[in-house]
Amino acid sequence: MKTIFRISLVVIGVLVMISCNKEYEDITTEKGFKGVFVRNEGGTISFYHETDSVVTPDVYKNINNSDLGAEAMAFSIIGNKGYILTGMANSQSIELVNSNTFALESSKDGFSNITDLKAVSDEFICVTQGVSGDENSGSLMFLDGLTLSPLSAPAMSSVKVGKNPTRVVYNRGKKLYVANTGGGTYVDSTVMVVDITTSEVIDTIALEQRVDATSTLKLKTPVEMVIDAYQNVWVLCTGVNNEFAGLAKIEYGTHVVKVFQFETYDGNGRNNLTVSAGGGVIYYINGGMCKMGINDKSLPTTKFFEENDTYKNMEFDAIGVSSNTGGFYLAKDGVGGANGSVYLLDNNAIISSMTKFDVGVKPRQFIFVR
Repeated sequence: MKTIFRISLVVIGVLVMISCNKEYEDITTEKGFKGVFVRNEGGTISFYHETDSVVTPDVYKNINNSDLGAEAMAFSIIGNKGYILTGMANSQSIELVNSNTFALESSKDGFSNITDLKAVSDEFICVTQGVSGDENSGSLMFLDGLTLSPLSAPAMSSVKVGKNPTRVVYNRGKKLYVANTGGGTYVDSTVMVVDITTSEVIDTIALEQRVDATSTLKLKTPVEMVIDAYQNVWVLCTGVNNEFAGLAKIEYGTHVVKVFQFETYDGNGRNNLTVSAGGGVIYYINGGMCKMGINDKSLPTTKFFEENDTYKNMEFDAIGVSSNTGGFYLAKDGVGGANGSVYLLDNNAIISSMTKFDVGVKPRQFIFVR
């Protein structure tokens, strides 16, 4: 889920950065941060200032005079803290930056097999940990928001979840939803609900819907989740061998599941699902971008860009909707490992005067700030 936060227009740290680093001046104007951070999996964080239409390709390096040093695998912001997960497999670190200035405040390494990261409060963050193809259960860990160490309370240190948990989202009801993807012969395909007040799994949701006495719609391999205006959780599943792919809607409170099964699936799964700024519309990639109202009874029959030959069938690598303007941000990888691009359309899906801007390698996530 995209995290929105308000930034003070006058911050001492920002003034210091303006005087010390002219490259960053385009961002730290009197308008403050208002735009979108782009997490590039290749190892950079870009920023696009929506007011000034200025792009800074590598904010972290500009401010800290050093590279992230590894792949950027997850990014989450809450208040004045930003958390970046870097590295893969048995060599991972979490970088804590000041989200007002993007200056590095602390870093902790020694992590392994973390698949996602979510800042939940000023006091702690949550990370999921697991390995694809491993028969063992994964875990949800709670880390101190400042020290990045496991919380000292035994009940809050770790919660056992499903196999290969790959995505975690948080809603206002103080519940964490963890998508268990499985992998190899160990297909899990469930969503677990964790109450953060007790650090317990309170429900395990199978992504299936009984149609009648003889048939059940099932989905497998959940890889992406968003939360709509009514706090329902939407899950994008890529399926197995082009079967059991689709969208699942988990109703808030009751956890009743509605399944929208794809006939075929043509997309990358992760980062290919988002929700409108008001939370009333879902957008996803399946052989092109599709639009679906949260109260619709069936999948759309046409593409969102049906009238636009350039974008109609384009398989974007990440999609997002601006909380500031309602406009669309659509990321596409560069050819042969080159830097990627972001296509910018207004809230009517009309190409703006700035059709696209370049970011880093493998743009994979948008975080909007205002």
